[in-house]
Amino acid sequence: MPTAIASIDKAVGELMLVADIGGTNARFALAPLHEGGTPIETRNWLVADFPTLADAVSAYLDEAARGEPVRAGMIAVAGPANRDDVKITNCSWTFSIEGTRRALGFERLFVINDFAANSWGMLDLGPDQLTSLGGPAPADALAGVFAVVGPGTGLGVSAIHAAAEDVTVFSSEGGHADFAPVSDEEVEILAWLRQRHHRVSYERLICGPGLRNIYHAIGGDESVTSPEEVTARKDSDLLAQRAIRIFCEVLGSFAGNAALMFGSWQGLFLAGGMLRPLRQELMSGGFRRRFEDKGRFGAELEQVPTLLVEEPALGLLGAATALRHRLGSA
Repeated sequence: MPTAIASIDKAVGELMLVADIGGTNARFALAPLHEGGTPIETRNWLVADFPTLADAVSAYLDEAARGEPVRAGMIAVAGPANRDDVKITNCSWTFSIEGTRRALGFERLFVINDFAANSWGMLDLGPDQLTSLGGPAPADALAGVFAVVGPGTGLGVSAIHAAAEDVTVFSSEGGHADFAPVSDEEVEILAWLRQRHHRVSYERLICGPGLRNIYHAIGGDESVTSPEEVTARKDSDLLAQRAIRIFCEVLGSFAGNAALMFGSWQGLFLAGGMLRPLRQELMSGGFRRRFEDKGRFGAELEQVPTLLVEEPALGLLGAATALRHRLGSA
């Protein structure tokens, strides 16, 4: 695990900016460039409060860096990061990497897919930051291929291959794969979604808005407009309980698909803050049962550990690790 640093006053050495930008939230932190360490001076702001990424970063540095020089940064974004012009999925921000670098006065600025950052963050996790959701106990060291799946504003998917000092991270947009129902109940939900969308991907079900979609599709109260409201009703609303069960089961099917596609026989991690309130439902059996329900490959998936990540700053940790590797400081 990385060493905790309480604040910028106790940080040693050059600092770098790390950020994790989703459809709703913009998370910022500073991290030491030449040594491991948890992100410091973290802030969690609403994307809607700033017109551009550069405006948000400038405001953050003015508040948090307090005059300390910051010359490099790694921005994790919910969307593809394979060209200079970046469009964040489910977010109004678009930006040029080079233009933003110049506006901030940085020497180096990199952008990475947010779930690629989550994969990098796995290198820094200890066993106390993971909860087993079934399968055998994972190995003590991260070695081999692991998939990472996580619902938030959207649905993120990535994988990491770790072998000795060689680490490779694979980013993807796998959450936009076509949804495949496996029960009559899910066929009815698909029909409801198809009336509203030209095409239905897994992200229409397995994310924050997706939980709300499931709830409405099965007849839930239309005045409920957020996933938090659905979760809050789970002890008093039978349809909310049913929606959460379906959500966790579909997540299990998708996670099993991701394990098969990446060949992540060493383990699959679930990340994302919206999952922590659903921990008990995830552990109750439906998620793992559907994860393993893959016909001829069911026996293979029985041997794959599934783990819930309890670290809330995973994307920031991963962005820092990725930047150190990019600059040769790891």
